[in-house]
This record gives sequence, C-alpha cells and structure tokens, in this order.
Amino acid sequence: CSMIKVYGVPGWGSAISEVMLTLAEIPYHFINVDGFDSDGPQRELLKTMNPLCQVPTLVLENGSVMTETAAIALTSVALFALGEMQ
Repeated sequence: CSMIKVYGVPGWGSAISEVMLTLAEIPYHFINVDGFDSDGPQRELLKTMNPLCQVPTLVLENGSVMTETAAIALTSVALFALGEMQ
C-alpha cells in the first residue's frame, strides 16, 4: 500500500503541511531529514526528490512531488473534499 510521504524536520516548515494532512484525515508517512541543510546522507536523500533540498517535500502516491506549503495545504483540502464526495 502506497502512502503520501512528507520529508521534513520537526520544528521546521513541514509542521503546517503535517497539520493540514492530519485535519484532512489523509494518512502520511513522515520522514525526518534532519541535517538536510548540510552535506551528508539526509541532504542526498532529499535531493533525490527535490533538487533544491527544501522542506517540506511531499511525495504523493503517484510519485508527484510538491514543495510549496501553500500548494500542499490546497491539495490537502482538495483530497479531503474528494474523499467526502465518495
């Protein structure tokens, strides 16, 4: 079973995305990339999805990548609305 993945760091900008997904009742898997802002394995992992190495980076079930918090929030609301209609 595939699940949305949120690459972020506790206390950084990913908190808003996590709250939006939670409020929209969308299950996700949080992947802590603490240390992404320096050279090392966490930065390399994040770079595979987001060459700009920004958090949050959201990987949707279909493999699409989102990096802007506002876009992630709007997508969360849209996915919630679609779920409510089914």
